[in-house]
Amino acid sequence: MSHAPPPAVIETATNKPVIITPNNIAPTDAKAATCPPIANITKYKTIGDNTGNNDGIIDLKKSPEDSIFTAAALISELGWKPNQPWIEEVIINDINFPWQEAGFGRNRTVSSWKKLGIISRNKKFMASDKTMATLLLPQGLKGPKFLAYPNYNIYLKWNDSFIYTVTAAHLASRLGGQKKFLSSKPEKILSVEEMLKLQKILQSKGYDVGKVDGILGRKTRQSVRSIQIKLGLPADSWPTADLFNTLN
Repeated sequence: MSHAPPPAVIETATNKPVIITPNNIAPTDAKAATCPPIANITKYKTIGDNTGNNDGIIDLKKSPEDSIFTAAALISELGWKPNQPWIEEVIINDINFPWQEAGFGRNRTVSSWKKLGIISRNKKFMASDKTMATLLLPQGLKGPKFLAYPNYNIYLKWNDSFIYTVTAAHLASRLGGQKKFLSSKPEKILSVEEMLKLQKILQSKGYDVGKVDGILGRKTRQSVRSIQIKLGLPADSWPTADLFNTLN
């Protein structure tokens, strides 16, 4: 089991984190980053003088050590708790499980999730019964299922992307020895054209889908959940072809 930070982040218990200052960035190599996590690293500025490779210069482009240590400093500053889990795969066998309880804003204690029938794939949960957790269903009830813990939310502050953060968390778990996630052949995501049409339909019914862009973002997921509840369907926030055809 892995309680480690993300693959691009390491603990700095015995080493000072890399800190960017105006005087120790390699100016000729500084370039804007388009990837949000990297861009966030390059924007991080505070006081310090240690680098990942101890050469006295922060070079995020050419030095993996500098990038990793700087990311570690940033995640730590955001509130990352060392030696604590951030995501854990779970199993749900109950066909009558209240799927509408999944998703952000509906977190509850591990103990409470246990009472609803959630089982850790590791047999024993990585967090204590009192730890708050959110049930995540990236691909709906037929896809992999995870409990996300407080450290997950810290990483989400770094990159506010649900799927990106789940992917990074699972990769970290795999690197820590966990097995590939379980899946029951979830339905494919709608095409961009179908998603655009679905967003417009939901919007016409008064739901806030956010930007109509053909992307299954947080507000579109919430809207899908709401319409699923209204129609008496399993509210897993995953827009299936059947749901699309029903509304179209």
